[in-house]
Amino acid sequence: MKTSTPYSKQRFVLGLILFFTTMTSSQISKNYGQRLDNTQYATSAAEAALSEMFVQGLGKTSETLELENINGSPYLNESFTKGKVFYKDSLMGEHFLRYNAYSDEVELKRTVLKEESIKALLKDKYIYCTISGVPVVYTSYSNDKEQMLNGYLLKITEGSQYSLYVKKTKIFKEGKISTNSLAQSIPPKFVDETEYYIGKHHDNIKIHLPVKKRKLLQVFNIALRPKIKKYIKQHKIKLKDKNELVKLIAHVNTLHL
Repeated sequence: MKTSTPYSKQRFVLGLILFFTTMTSSQISKNYGQRLDNTQYATSAAEAALSEMFVQGLGKTSETLELENINGSPYLNESFTKGKVFYKDSLMGEHFLRYNAYSDEVELKRTVLKEESIKALLKDKYIYCTISGVPVVYTSYSNDKEQMLNGYLLKITEGSQYSLYVKKTKIFKEGKISTNSLAQSIPPKFVDETEYYIGKHHDNIKIHLPVKKRKLLQVFNIALRPKIKKYIKQHKIKLKDKNELVKLIAHVNTLHL
């Protein structure tokens, strides 16, 4: 009787993890962020893959866009870049990846051949990837309206107390057709939106990081707020600048209660 080896089990789990949704390169499907109360969670990658087969349409809205008629791009980078896929910090394989900031999906190909169809990585909190060395994690977060959502965040920096994340979104804006010869038509376009989030150590929910100092301070432990406020003032930290926020979070991680 055959016995399963650790390698064969890993291959089986990988097959379940990479349960993909086929997409075409000329069209794109929009999947909006899912509220937590409409999301079904699974306790393993195998359960997640099987669950997705049955709840794929739950809480989602789809629309098809013809990209050649739209200014801008839905991607952070049009090109597929070789990256790594992980399950619970175990490396499951290397693939060609790119992040679709409009549909909030990680698109994947096994090769760079044009004839190969594009797939989408299964959205699961145990599964994450790295694109150009940057971790892309599927997680829960509270946005600026205090709505609890699930979606992809890019991890910028990690610390002992706090980690910094960024949410890159491409918003689709409808165009306007001119009704007379005096006015020009306005083509549809993608508009960039950037938001920053902070994750506390051992906290599964990432919190929106406001750009106003008073509100930003409320995100941190009350005992740290005077020190953080002083640091922002002394170093003239610009709260909308990524590099400045990296400096701020690095400093906060040196503070003690």
